[in-house]
Amino acid sequence: MQHATSSAEASAGAIPAPCAGFGAAAGTALKPAAHLNRLFSDLPFLDRFDAAAQAGYGRVEFMFPYSYPVEQIAHRLCSHGLQLMRFCLPAGDWKGGERGIACHPARVSEFRYGVEEAIRYARPLGTRQLRCLAGLLPPELLPDLARQTLVHNLRYAAAALKPHGIALQIAPHSVADAACAASMAGPGSAPETADHFLTGSAQALAVIRDTGSDNLFLLD
Repeated sequence: MQHATSSAEASAGAIPAPCAGFGAAAGTALKPAAHLNRLFSDLPFLDRFDAAAQAGYGRVEFMFPYSYPVEQIAHRLCSHGLQLMRFCLPAGDWKGGERGIACHPARVSEFRYGVEEAIRYARPLGTRQLRCLAGLLPPELLPDLARQTLVHNLRYAAAALKPHGIALQIAPHSVADAACAASMAGPGSAPETADHFLTGSAQALAVIRDTGSDNLFLLD
């Protein structure tokens, strides 16, 4: 079992280039990835790639690419020599307040479709890390059933990603996640107060252990 970001990166190996012009400059190799949902949020999403490169970043990450054709995102990465570190599996109706569906028993088929959609984006974009958001715990759902569903879905996703050299990551909900959610929801949005299922590292590590997967990691 691995449970650190650096371990996930090491197991995934070198990230392949989506085009010949791809590659971060040596001087930016150790700079943290620019999170494009938290930084440059005054710009349209596709313009944030240029802003990140101009600010000296060689790597980027973001929440979801699915509203844009994969070719447009690949073009922005290639044009600015950026490396995409990670993005998230589809997480349900984000604007409607959902924060993932991996713990929802009634949505297993939708979750599996989302895994395939994420692979369709990840391969041409050259990313070797995908994050899964566990989701919110509905008031009518027993926590034991939610946990069983989460373990089942994570085991499936980690196995599906492994042949493509893509590591799956989970992380407890954090203050940074709340800030990111607010930025995506727009100005004047309500603060994030929902009951997220994964709330601590010990809980997340226990879930990783119970999947029995060597392709599931804790995002540090």
